[in-house]
Amino acid sequence: ARPANSNDYCMLIGVHCCIFGATLYFILKAPVSRRVSRSLIAYVFSLFALGVIQVGTTIQFNMQSFIDDRGFPGGPFAYFQTFYSLPVNTLCNTGYVIAALLADAALVCTGAVLKLKQLMIKLHNAVVPS
Repeated sequence: ARPANSNDYCMLIGVHCCIFGATLYFILKAPVSRRVSRSLIAYVFSLFALGVIQVGTTIQFNMQSFIDDRGFPGGPFAYFQTFYSLPVNTLCNTGYVIAALLADAALVCTGAVLKLKQLMIKLHNAVVPS
């Protein structure tokens, strides 16, 4: 496998920005009767910010390993193992973990709402016979 180059990361940032823009567009262009809360907009912005932090720090760490310290004994793999705890790599991993927790929390909330609606329908059917 070849190492990722800067074109791959530029494409990743471009896709990330397009998805963020489309999401924000559809949230803000919702009909007045279906306006969403500001917390959803803040949620989308936070996921976007964490994604940009993660990609940016990944680019920086890979540039350090493949370009800046290309003469490291053992090559980039040895550099990854030796300097895994650099602050730039720690920031990358932290951004990923927080973004994953936020995304999982949204899935859990969605599942809880759907389960609650299903329970309400069952209770309604039990109370009001057809």
